[in-house]
Amino acid sequence: MRILHGAPGFYPKMGGMENHIRSWARQQVGQGNEVVVVAPEEDGAPEVQELDGILIRRVKTLMRLAATVDITPSLPFRLLRESADVFHVWYPMPWNADWGVLVGRIRRNPVVLTYCNDLGGEGLKGLFGALYNNTLLRLTLRLSHRIVAISPRYPRLSAHLRRHQHKTVVVPPGIDAEYFHPMGLTREACTVFFVGVLEKHHRYKGLEPLLRAVRVARERVPELRLVVAGKGPSDNIFSRLAKELGIERHVHFRGFVSDEELRSWYNRCTMFAMPSLSWRQEGFGNVALEAMACGAPTIVSDLVGAIED
Repeated sequence: MRILHGAPGFYPKMGGMENHIRSWARQQVGQGNEVVVVAPEEDGAPEVQELDGILIRRVKTLMRLAATVDITPSLPFRLLRESADVFHVWYPMPWNADWGVLVGRIRRNPVVLTYCNDLGGEGLKGLFGALYNNTLLRLTLRLSHRIVAISPRYPRLSAHLRRHQHKTVVVPPGIDAEYFHPMGLTREACTVFFVGVLEKHHRYKGLEPLLRAVRVARERVPELRLVVAGKGPSDNIFSRLAKELGIERHVHFRGFVSDEELRSWYNRCTMFAMPSLSWRQEGFGNVALEAMACGAPTIVSDLVGAIED
């Protein structure tokens, strides 16, 4: 079987969704399928590449919205040229998901849509999301043959998925437990570890209240420090808040870290924290699974993906 993924991003781009798509593709290759991923271009990545048995084809990006959504005009034409038995597309990246579902139906292929979380935001992004949710999203969900949700409660909580529960299945994310495992490293005392993109539209990850909590906790535990891993500008809203709170010397922003360094921090921290604020935008949170697989004591907020009934 030839499976075509319409991906909003793919390796070497790193992130929860990108890693999730790569995991699906690897497993499908391992089951003897032919897997093709069509994704936006990435700096330094070739236009055509084979990785882990996955054929990757990249399309040119005309513009990027909200630092995460790539507008790729050639995407529908690339999808039309690729032969496939099944189309698998990913949401909440509207452009890729909408075109993938539409082209799959035009090609008369089965179409699977993995729905990671609702499209949210504030200001103009929120207005765009509301307009999109009441127009194109309805069509995309209706045209999908099957919808994959990543946590059992999400189809009941999401107003958009609720009406499509008859064709929704739940497949929780997994991680590579052979890679993320206890390494026998000494845990560094009084060290809290956090992972998340350091940009304004990722405030829902909860780093701001975590910084405030660190300031309060340091009154009782002066040795406490916070290590933050994640891509973003050096002068970001979170580093500025740390300075305002007077804890900048106790918060270490590591920037983007490799998988190897990420695994090392999971094994070295005293505690891992995932204090996400919005169930709509935090569909699951694979980093919590990775941390726990490495034996790190892990604290998460009471959200749909991390905490189930």
